[in-house]
Amino acid sequence: EAPPPRPEPPRVEAPPEPTRSTAEPAKPAPEPVSRLESSYAAPHVPPELSPSDTKADALSARLDSLKSGSYAKPQISEPAADSSTSPAKETPPPAASTSETSARAEPSAAPPVEPSTTPQSPEAKDLIKKMEEISKTAAPEWCIQFSFPGLNELKVERSDLNDQIKQIQQRISTVESRIALLDGIKNALLTAEGDELVAACQQAFAKMGWTATISPNNRNELWLASGEKADVLAHVVKSTAQAKRTDLALLGESVINYWGEHEQEPKGLLVACTWSNRPPSERSEPDFTDALAEFAKKKNLCLMTTMQLLCIFKDLELGMVTQEDVRRRIIETSGILAGFSLDGQSKASA
Repeated sequence: EAPPPRPEPPRVEAPPEPTRSTAEPAKPAPEPVSRLESSYAAPHVPPELSPSDTKADALSARLDSLKSGSYAKPQISEPAADSSTSPAKETPPPAASTSETSARAEPSAAPPVEPSTTPQSPEAKDLIKKMEEISKTAAPEWCIQFSFPGLNELKVERSDLNDQIKQIQQRISTVESRIALLDGIKNALLTAEGDELVAACQQAFAKMGWTATISPNNRNELWLASGEKADVLAHVVKSTAQAKRTDLALLGESVINYWGEHEQEPKGLLVACTWSNRPPSERSEPDFTDALAEFAKKKNLCLMTTMQLLCIFKDLELGMVTQEDVRRRIIETSGILAGFSLDGQSKASA
């Protein structure tokens, strides 16, 4: 007999393994692309268009947008979601502008661009300006010469204004020259010394109508002549105080020497640059002492200052006196020359 069958041991079932989701973990959401980055990114090329076709369409669309002023920069297409993965919950990206949406919707063809009311870019303005300049044509000669009432009056008015401008410019040039002349003679007569001071006095006496030459015997003396011989012998001195007696003595000696050589006695004139280290407003003391003025009066000598000489030059330049009047007053004066003060008052006498 066959042995009885062994009882089968009880089957122990293994615990079920935890089920794994076939879905892979969600990928992190792509970072939003800024507009600055998107402007430099290459546009998305659909699979049905070749790169050469896309480039030609993009250039055509850009040219049309430049002409109308509504050029929109190319945008980056959003990456397609993976169908094998379960969609993860992502933060919605910022809403795209209307121009960006239209660029993404139809990248393969240039959409018709409507005229934009927004301000045109500098690049578009330059392009339009160049096109307008090319399209301009020169007007014919008869059109250029043609005129009509109203335009004629404006042209005449323009011509008159140009004439007035020329006259004003000439007057300004003349005034500037006279200012420079007076400034130069002022600085020399009030502050210069030596040959420069003598040259300034020579210029001032020439303004009076005299022929002023430097004496061959003394470089500080001038012979003033209206003919062949000297009418006046001027001795130029400078000091930081009043004129000295020795200055007047040298003048008298020169007059006698000239009379001995030329048999004609000229008028003796002492031109003193006194108080040369002070401005005119601080010169309160007299330029010549009473004794010096009295001696000059007895010897028929004339005393004057470089300040008076500057005033005479100014009056002659402005036409306030005549040359004959100035020469006559100097020759007829014995002692201190009266008048010719810049402030209208004579300060030469004590």
